[in-house]
Amino acid sequence: TYYLKSLELKLNSASPQSISASYNNVGISYKNLDNPDSALFFYQKALEKAIESQVPRAQVNPLINLANRHTWE
Repeated sequence: TYYLKSLELKLNSASPQSISASYNNVGISYKNLDNPDSALFFYQKALEKAIESQVPRAQVNPLINLANRHTWE
């Protein structure tokens, strides 16, 4: 709930890199709640924002989490 609230606040004013981190955190929360489809959605959004940020290192965590997500199946 708090990660979603943080994301909501960031969507209006934060940098793409910060928004990416929030999407990634929400994805991790869904992973921990054993909700892989929601985790995948938020990891993909995190990667999109990381790419938009044009900060290559911002892409690392979303890419790792996407790769890990695909090993669950």
